[in-house]
Amino acid sequence: TQSTWGKMLFLKKLFLLAASFLSEPFVEALQKAHQRSLLIGRRSRMTSFFAWLGHRRYRMEIRMDRMMNRKRYGPEEKIESLEPNEAVAKGFEFFYEVFIGYGLLFLFPVYELWQSHKEGKESAADLDNRLQSIEERFDNIQKRLELISSDISRLSHALQQPTSS
Repeated sequence: TQSTWGKMLFLKKLFLLAASFLSEPFVEALQKAHQRSLLIGRRSRMTSFFAWLGHRRYRMEIRMDRMMNRKRYGPEEKIESLEPNEAVAKGFEFFYEVFIGYGLLFLFPVYELWQSHKEGKESAADLDNRLQSIEERFDNIQKRLELISSDISRLSHALQQPTSS
């Protein structure tokens, strides 16, 4: 339904906003490194990779916008290309959004599982301590019952013997 799509789009945009906020320092550092490499006059494979990734991301965004707005495009409507620096910047942003964003999405459940495992171990240790305490109390009660039983049989034996007077 339309409301479900709206919620999903809102959550996607919220997630991408958070991921881009968290990836901002990394993107800036990589962009500065890219600018330094351009000043030297060389283009690394990594820069080419980020440019390729930026172009792919840009095309994907254009197609998603057209799909969301229900606009059809044919082969005659070509998606214009980005400037190389813009493509590299978009590639950096996309890489770190995916790296940090999906990394967080993966790490959060792993952390929760680890926490529950840790709490389970603590609870199992607590239950073991309680069980050991109950067993110790049971052993103490059993020893007392044996002492009481031996006292009763001694008294019973003493009462059964005739008294000499």
